[in-house]
Amino acid sequence: MVRPAAPLLAVYLVLSMFAKKLKSVILSCVLVASSASAGLAATHILGDVTGGASTTQTLSVQTLDFIEFTVGTSGGPATELTISVTSAPRSNFREIIALYSGSTLVAQSTRGSGNGGGGTTLSFLGVDALASGSYSLGVSAWKAFFTADKADARSTAFFNNGIYTADFSSPVSPVPLPAGAVMLLSGVGAFAVARRKMRKERV
Repeated sequence: MVRPAAPLLAVYLVLSMFAKKLKSVILSCVLVASSASAGLAATHILGDVTGGASTTQTLSVQTLDFIEFTVGTSGGPATELTISVTSAPRSNFREIIALYSGSTLVAQSTRGSGNGGGGTTLSFLGVDALASGSYSLGVSAWKAFFTADKADARSTAFFNNGIYTADFSSPVSPVPLPAGAVMLLSGVGAFAVARRKMRKERV
């Protein structure tokens, strides 16, 4: 006589195997979706920041923003550059920023704590001043990863409000006069002195 529990046990084992397979398929789909969204990035063109510039943007969750800018292409060389990124108050947005030259990471900074509105800063002064050229500022929030190679950067960050302001502060160095202009000014000065001397002799 066959016990009724045996068919039930067989059905249970089959359903368990099916559930495990279904779970692994769902997890694979979630991982693929999250990796795809984690690689999303938006690009904003700012232009030359020599002398200062500012831009306000909105970051989407699980996304990186890249602000493209140049240094020293107009108005003389920049002797220093300070970049600060500040998010909206109570946005649960801990700023992470990274500076790239081409695809290579130059520097990065993360705000230690807080719920937004605090900001984080990168400064380049003196011997550490940036050379003239093109750069890319990466902006995201906590749980973003700015890697040594820009192509591998990704974000899994979530926050309430993605609005932020990026400020570029850079005083412009005085443009030196060409050597010919210095000689011309010296000659005019010498001429004025000689003319004054001649007037005194006439008197």
